[in-house]
Amino acid sequence: MTSLPDVSAPLGVPQSVILRLRLLSLLSTVSVFLPHTFTPLPTLYDLYLEHIRPLPLPQFFLLVSPSSMQYLHLSAASSLTQIILRSVIASSAPLPPTDDMTQETLERCYLPYPANTSNISDNAKVSLCIETLLRLLQRHCGLDWSENFQESVEKGIEAREQKAKKAGKGKGKGKGGGEDERMWLRGSAERIRGAVQLSKGQ
Repeated sequence: MTSLPDVSAPLGVPQSVILRLRLLSLLSTVSVFLPHTFTPLPTLYDLYLEHIRPLPLPQFFLLVSPSSMQYLHLSAASSLTQIILRSVIASSAPLPPTDDMTQETLERCYLPYPANTSNISDNAKVSLCIETLLRLLQRHCGLDWSENFQESVEKGIEAREQKAKKAGKGKGKGKGGGEDERMWLRGSAERIRGAVQLSKGQ
């Protein structure tokens, strides 16, 4: 009988992943109150970004998923997810004035955009980060459905899908990702659609 692979293996057992996130939450609090004694919060998050950004999609999702982010304070979860997202999203995406997450910020700065490369994994990471921000908003503030909101969602899903289709074409063929990465991209897109449809019925 074939068992599913343990995607947390490179990061340790699932309990150790939770401990890492709780430790990060504690360190974030220390950074806020003792930036000169410990380390400034942006520096702490930059160090974390260096660790998480190159991870394969299963391990990446394990650390940025909505269920994982519940171990961080809401403001820390939002800020950290946005920092990770801004490292992979297209340069044409507007920079929000603050890390305070609102539905307007999500619609204007994140939802409609693909990754800054045609790499399938990068486009999936953009989608996964957007999915987490969407879930955080849904859980803590609620989502207000509108045609513009739906259009932003569909525009971004299409943009990421189309950009990822460029992977593997021409020179460097085969370096942009494979079917597993496409499954992550499409799975995240469907979960995003599901969350938006749920808000429509509220």
